Amino acid sequence: MRKRGDIVLPEFLRIFLAILVIVILVFLAYQLYSILMKKTVLEQARATLSAIIGKINDLEENGKEGDVVDYIVTAPVNWYLVSYNKEIIEKNEELGMPRTCYLKDCLCICPAVNKIRYVDVDGKKIYFAPGFSRFDDIKKFMEQAFYKGNKQICEEKGICINIENVKIERIQKYLANIDPVAPGVIEREANVNWIALPNFPKNVILTKKSDKIFIDEKL
Repeated sequence: MRKRGDIVLPEFLRIFLAILVIVILVFLAYQLYSILMKKTVLEQARATLSAIIGKINDLEENGKEGDVVDYIVTAPVNWYLVSYNKEIIEKNEELGMPRTCYLKDCLCICPAVNKIRYVDVDGKKIYFAPGFSRFDDIKKFMEQAFYKGNKQICEEKGICINIENVKIERIQKYLANIDPVAPGVIEREANVNWIALPNFPKNVILTKKSDKIFIDEKL
């Protein structure tokens, strides 16, 4: 006759092994899902950048001075369209560009990790920046974000294509607040080289001007 302990131990092992197998399967499924999602986002980014480059080439070859072309960007969400200009880098040694640009003008699409956060209030973005004590610091960060820390994000996780005579050179309006709890905000402007791609379709416009193509968002 078996003792009670002889029966309980195998049952405990079976339950433990079953739970372990379930945990492993869930982990593997999550890993597979993450890989597939990452691949899908990169494919979306590559397709979007290729489509924009195609519009640029067509405008350069067939467009006239002042011609404008619209393009609706639908994916990937929460990425950025960024232009890097060699002349800007050469004028300021503190700035840089992704190595994948090979020190030439390029257009990139990449995710970004910003220190600046924002909240939506009545459809407007109120920016605040923990660690910044002056509004001018926020402005400077917005203007140089992709020429400094975020250039590494573009290099490691984004896609860049060398292309000359193409610039994102635009004014970004925003409401700034150093302390998100404080009631007062002030409207500011920054000259930036990027366009944010939020979680809804973004209409960008390409304009041919003085043998260059300028990219902006359509408000």
